[in-house]
Amino acid sequence: MRRLSLWIPDWPLASLVLDLPPGSAGAVARKEKIECASMLARKAGVRAGMRVITAQYLCPELIILPRDEDREGRTFETVLEAFDSVVAGVVSLRPGVAWAPARGAARWHGGEEKAARALVEAISDLTGLEAFVGIAEGPLASFAAAKLHRIIPPQENLEFLGARPLGECLPFLPPRLQEEGKEGILLLHDLGIRTCGELLNLGRGQLLARFGAIAEPLITLASGGEVALRPPERIVQDRSVEIEIDEAAHSIDQILLSVRRAAIELAEGLTDAGLQADTLGVSIEAAGERARCRRWQGVDLLDPDSIIERVRWQLKGWAELLGTQEGPSGGATAVILTALSPYTGAPSIPLWGKDNERARIERTAERLQSLLGIEGVRVPRLQGGWDPRTRVQLLTWADVEQSLTSREALTPREGEWEGSVDSAPATLLDSPVPVELLSIEGEAISVNSRGVISSQPRFLRLKREGKKIAQSLRSIFATGRTLDVKKRAGPWMIRGRWWDQDELHGPRVYLRLGAEHSPDFLLVNREGQWMIEGIYD
Repeated sequence: MRRLSLWIPDWPLASLVLDLPPGSAGAVARKEKIECASMLARKAGVRAGMRVITAQYLCPELIILPRDEDREGRTFETVLEAFDSVVAGVVSLRPGVAWAPARGAARWHGGEEKAARALVEAISDLTGLEAFVGIAEGPLASFAAAKLHRIIPPQENLEFLGARPLGECLPFLPPRLQEEGKEGILLLHDLGIRTCGELLNLGRGQLLARFGAIAEPLITLASGGEVALRPPERIVQDRSVEIEIDEAAHSIDQILLSVRRAAIELAEGLTDAGLQADTLGVSIEAAGERARCRRWQGVDLLDPDSIIERVRWQLKGWAELLGTQEGPSGGATAVILTALSPYTGAPSIPLWGKDNERARIERTAERLQSLLGIEGVRVPRLQGGWDPRTRVQLLTWADVEQSLTSREALTPREGEWEGSVDSAPATLLDSPVPVELLSIEGEAISVNSRGVISSQPRFLRLKREGKKIAQSLRSIFATGRTLDVKKRAGPWMIRGRWWDQDELHGPRVYLRLGAEHSPDFLLVNREGQWMIEGIYD
C-alpha cells in the first residue's frame, strides 16, 4: 500500500517552540544527555546523545528544556487535526509521526504531489510548523521518503529501500517484537549487515533459519511490504469498551480514573481471549457533535499504561481546542477504546518476569517526576558508611542510572569500615526522637570524649510526646511509660568530621538497646542528647 507519511523534525523541541525566544538555540535533554537540538544549536556543534555540560560548552547561549511527553502528545493533536482536514484515515504512530493511505488523497487532490503540498500548507497555516511529507510503498519507505521530503515512484521503491539503514525497521515492528528485533538488528550489524539491501541479499531461508520469528517482519519491511498483524485464516472482530463521562468530572485527571478501569478491562479481555493488538482506536464523543476519532499504531494494548498515555494526549488536545473554531463546543460525554484488528497468539512470559516491567517502572517514575519535579522522586541506594543513615543515599530518578555506572556517585562499600555500626534497623526514622536514657539510680547517662558511657542503661523513656512522633513509638511508649532495658550492644563511637557542625556527619555515639515486650532500638547521642534513630524488627 502506498502511504502518505508525515514527519515533523525534532518534535520534542518543536512542541516546546513557544517556550523558546525567536532565533535562540535550544535543546531537549533527559538524564543529563541531549535528545534533540534546534538548527542553531546543531550549527554550534550540539548533537543528540551529547552530555549537557559539553553542549553548553560548545554553545554557551544554549537553552536547555526538559522533556515533556504530555505536552508532545497533546500539541500533536493540533497537527493531526490539520492532517484530518486534508486526508482521510489518519493513523498516528507517535507524536511527530503519522500516516494515511495515499491513494484516496491523490485522487481527491488531483495527484500525489498536490496532496503532499496541501498537507504541508495545512499544517503550516494551523501551527506554523515545518512539516516533511513523503509518499512511497510500505511504512519503511514512506517514512524514509518523508525525512527526505520526496515522492518515490513505485518502480524505484526497492532500490530506494536497499540503501536504508536496517535500524530504521525497528519502530515499525509490533511492540511484542521490539526487544527481539533490537537484538537481531545489533547482531546483524556485528556481522556486517547494515542496510535493507544487504539483508535481502542473504536470502529468506538463511535468515529464517538463523533468526527465527523476527526475520519474517524484517524481510517484509525491507522489501517495502506491510507487517501482518493477524493471521489471515482467522479474522477476529474488534473489541471495544465504552466509558460514559460523569458530568461531575471537571478535570482530565478525573476522567482518566474511569478510563484506567476501562483500559484494564480491555487489556484483560484480550488476554483472556488469547489475543493481542497493536492498534488502538480512541473515540471522544460530545453532545450533539460528531465523535472525534483517532487511531494510534504501535501500542501494546496488553499494557493499560500505554493505552492511558494515548488517551491523555488526546483529551488534553481536545481541551486545548475547546472554544476554538475547529474545536468542540462542549465537554466530552463518552470515551470509546477499541482494540483494532486483534489477532491470536498469547505473548510468552519470560521465566523471571515480564520484559516490560522495567519500562513500566520508568514510565511511572518519569510521570511522577513531571508532576512533582526532579527532586520529588528519589531512589535509595546503598553505599559505604559508618552508620545506617550514611550508608543510604537518596538519588533523584534522573541520577539513578548514572550512579550505577559511576564510582564517584556513591561511596564504595568495599574496604575497611572498622568501628562502624554492625547492624542496621528495619526502620530508620526520618526525624530522630529525643529520649531520656537513665541508670538504675535514675541518673542521666552521658558519654565522654572517648565514647565510653557513664553507667549501665536501665530505663528508657520519651523526653517529650508530640504529633510528630511515629505511631509505632506512641504505641510502645504509652502515656508516661518507661521501658526497662534488658540488653545492649555497643557503644560505637563515630568521630566523623569533628570540625563539621552537620548533624549527619559530625561526632556521634550509637547504642542498641533491647527492652521487654518491645523491639530493639538504635539510639544515637549527638552533643549530649540521646535520640531514637531506628527500630529493629
